[in-house]
Amino acid sequence: MEAMKHLEIAFEKGMIEVLKEIAYTELLKYENRTDNLNYSDNTYTELDDSLNNALEQCSTKEQEDAFFNLESALNRITVLESEKHFIGGFITGYKFLKEIGQ
Repeated sequence: MEAMKHLEIAFEKGMIEVLKEIAYTELLKYENRTDNLNYSDNTYTELDDSLNNALEQCSTKEQEDAFFNLESALNRITVLESEKHFIGGFITGYKFLKEIGQ
């Protein structure tokens, strides 16, 4: 009985890894479809205005470089967080469907 329990745990971990790969592939497909984005023009305008305002406050090349480095780092964090949440939701959906299918 104990061996079956360990086998089931190992199977579940393997399935999670496979689902992560499938979810990531689906996310890449989804990201290529810009028609799914529900952001208003106002959202983009506010962000653009904020970034331009911050950039205007930079008085030296070093400050501008630091600003762009910060913006780049924040963009990377946002992408990683989005991927993490998408993949987590994909796995949660799998587990839900697995439970209702039993």
